[in-house]
Amino acid sequence: MNFKKLVLFIIIALISPNIIFAQKNSIMKLLNKGEYQQVFEKIQTSFEDTNDVNRVELLSLYYNDENNPDKNACLAYYYASKFNQLQGKDVFPLEEICKKELSIVYKTKDIESLENFVHCFREETKYAKEAERLLEQISFERTKMLNTIEDYERYIERHPNAIQANLARQAIDEIISMQILESEDLQKLELFVKETTNEKFKQQANQEIERLIFQSTLEENTAEKYQSYIKRFPNGIYIKLAKEKLNDVLYNEVIKQSSITSMINFVKSNPNHPKRLQILANLKTQSLKHLSVEGIKTVLDIEYDTLLVETFIKDYLSDPTQANISFIEEEFPEYKTIKTIQTAKILNEDYNYLMRKSNINNTDLKNHRGLFFKKNNSLTILLLEKYLAQQKSAKKNDNRVDSELIYNFLQSNQLPINLIDKEFDQNDIIPCSNIVFSAHTKDGYLPESKTKNEDIYIIKTNEAGKQDTILLPNSINTRFNETSPILSADGKTLFFSSNAGVNYGGLDIYFSHREDTNIVDNWSNPILLGKNINTSKDDYVVSLNKYKIVVSNQNNTNMRSFLINNEFEFENAYVLDQKGNFLSEEVVVIDAEKLDTISIVKSNEKGYVSFLNPGKSYYLYAQKPGYISFFSEDNSQVVLQNVEDLFETKQFYLLESPFNEKKLSELTPKGKKEIEYLANSIKNLNYITTISIHVHSVNKSEKAQEISDKQAQEITNLLIKNGVNKDNIIVASYANTSPLIGWEGKDRIEIGFLLEK
Repeated sequence: MNFKKLVLFIIIALISPNIIFAQKNSIMKLLNKGEYQQVFEKIQTSFEDTNDVNRVELLSLYYNDENNPDKNACLAYYYASKFNQLQGKDVFPLEEICKKELSIVYKTKDIESLENFVHCFREETKYAKEAERLLEQISFERTKMLNTIEDYERYIERHPNAIQANLARQAIDEIISMQILESEDLQKLELFVKETTNEKFKQQANQEIERLIFQSTLEENTAEKYQSYIKRFPNGIYIKLAKEKLNDVLYNEVIKQSSITSMINFVKSNPNHPKRLQILANLKTQSLKHLSVEGIKTVLDIEYDTLLVETFIKDYLSDPTQANISFIEEEFPEYKTIKTIQTAKILNEDYNYLMRKSNINNTDLKNHRGLFFKKNNSLTILLLEKYLAQQKSAKKNDNRVDSELIYNFLQSNQLPINLIDKEFDQNDIIPCSNIVFSAHTKDGYLPESKTKNEDIYIIKTNEAGKQDTILLPNSINTRFNETSPILSADGKTLFFSSNAGVNYGGLDIYFSHREDTNIVDNWSNPILLGKNINTSKDDYVVSLNKYKIVVSNQNNTNMRSFLINNEFEFENAYVLDQKGNFLSEEVVVIDAEKLDTISIVKSNEKGYVSFLNPGKSYYLYAQKPGYISFFSEDNSQVVLQNVEDLFETKQFYLLESPFNEKKLSELTPKGKKEIEYLANSIKNLNYITTISIHVHSVNKSEKAQEISDKQAQEITNLLIKNGVNKDNIIVASYANTSPLIGWEGKDRIEIGFLLEK
């Protein structure tokens, strides 16, 4: 090292302590003046070494100054502690800093400040513990104010060793217990009783369980529920009331259900009951209504009533089979000679005469119409089945002139649904919608009825949020009795009981469909279910869901369950004229392959028709006097053309050729069927029908003329064969001479109407 550098180094070494002292002194003066921002900046710039003892000392003084906005006891303590370590002695009173800060946070009782204190002064053990004790206490008080499971769990997580941690756990148990006690959840309460060790809560839970069970018992109000309660709580709070209610229910059930069996048991088992005569009077009424021999004989054992017996015999023999007559004569031998029995024997001979005949024809139907249409009569059903079987054998089963009701009865056993009989279980019954009900009111379809003739109503919420009670339209309700409705879960299918029309006897089960649940007056005409469900007694649907239907007869006795193996899948269509006006007409559902009639249904006043999906391709056809139509290719609608409109506008009805594309002179099976239906439509019209044959699929004119002539003759012969007067039709062949825009290369026929006959 040269001499000059050495001299410079010695000079710097001699003057550095003085420079540092001057800097420190300058910073202290600024600190005393309260120039805190300058103090902090000078400390940072004057001492680059973070472990410089002067820097550490100044920072400790800076953060400990009372007037400093950035005063921070934690940092003051940190730098003071570090300064003491650097000096090797306790220059700064660390404990004083700690005590002073503890005093401050004690007063604030601020949780965040306490947490910071504990973290910062953890080396001052006794003060840190005191702060932590206060922190645990204040945190717990705050947690108690919030009083939630989440806050208690958070407290335990943060202060697992605190004295209050056990209190927090107890509080969680109490909250959970109270939630269960207030839940009104019977399953949770019973599980709680099994698991809790808190006798106080267990007792409260048991009381709540008893209250809920009795409340449910009161709501259901059945003998079974009261008996179950009494058995479980023999010394219960409500035991006296439960026994009183049980006695009332046992009596009221007999009155409400009007079960003949229950009434018989009641009058036999309670000879001294004050209301025995009232039950006996009900037993008379129900025994007559349901033709119960056992009921009538029970009444006669108590009080003899000649008029009652004669009335019963008359009603019973409305189904005059020989077995029934013999049975009545056996049960009531003293009444063998009364007029009712003799008349029944004569009527029975008429039935036997018809049943012995090899063929029941339309003349028999006309001469004995009363026998064919007699309700609640098992032999009527036998006659109908025999008559319809012969009609079907003669391929007249789609002839609807005789009776739409008869056909409706026939197809009830041919519906494309699969209901599998199963053993009835009480659990099969489930709650159903209560927005439909039946009642006899002055607004119904037969308000003047002297007997209980019910109609079906539906409840709908209007735009104002209020409920309207609406009488269903006459596609559902009739002048007969419609009762006991049940609506499917999707609100689209309505099951109900009715005695309208020819059926299996008494009230039979029908169903109707709607596609739009927002419309209450557009239900399809009802369809009768078959004899696997309907009986000769009053039949009802008791319960319904997507997979199961429960039915009963005799007023909710003799329950039967059926599994629905395939869902009730509906097809919907509208019947209308060419102007878009809806029509109420019969619609034939035709097998597209075999061209047999699958079913016949009728559209309602809004033109709507619904029927069960036949499970195969089909055509729809409707026939109305004064209209013509052909098989609908669009299964969503059936359009009929008004003949009068065609005549007045001089328009033609255009139809694709009904002939075979490969054998142009032969009608296709579908085409033949359509011409037969056309014949039925025009044979009674007061117009001359013109049918023009156009063959454009053959280019050669001579060949086209030859084919069109053959087609004209084929159609003429078929129309005449099906009842059309040859003088009332003009069938002309035009070969390929009259092309039509839009029909290029296509064969067609044009149907028009000339002057009246």
